[in-house]
Amino acid sequence: MSRQLGTAMGRVWDAVATLTELYPQLQGLVLRYRGALVFYPATGTEYYEILKRGRLLVNEHLLRPLELGADDFSVRDMLWDKQIVDVDGAKVVRVNDVHLLIGKKQWIVDVDVGSTGLLRRLGFETAAR
Repeated sequence: MSRQLGTAMGRVWDAVATLTELYPQLQGLVLRYRGALVFYPATGTEYYEILKRGRLLVNEHLLRPLELGADDFSVRDMLWDKQIVDVDGAKVVRVNDVHLLIGKKQWIVDVDVGSTGLLRRLGFETAAR
C-alpha cells in the first residue's frame, strides 16, 4: 500500500479561472492556510481526489500568495450566488454551483441553478438523496 505525501490544508475556499478561452479554464484552488488565502495549482488528478475522498493532500512547496492576473477571476466572486439570465426560460436564476470538465486542463463548462447544485456545494447532497 502506497503512502500519500502531502499535508491537509483546511477547506477549499475558492477557485481561480481565466477568461482567455471559449470556456473559463481553472488555474487552481484557493485554500485557507494559516489565516490567509493562498493559491494552489491543482492538477486534474487532484480534483478527482477531492471528488473521490472529499479531501486533498497538497504539496506545501507549491503554495503561493493569491494574486489574480488581468484575465483571472474568482469563481466565488464572479459566479456563485450570482443572478444570471437563463436564455432558455428568459428568467433570472441564481448560480448555485459550477460544473467542471476535468482532464489535462480543467474547464468550467456549465452552471447549476437547481437546488441539487446548492445542496452539493453545501455538502448535503448525499443526505438529501
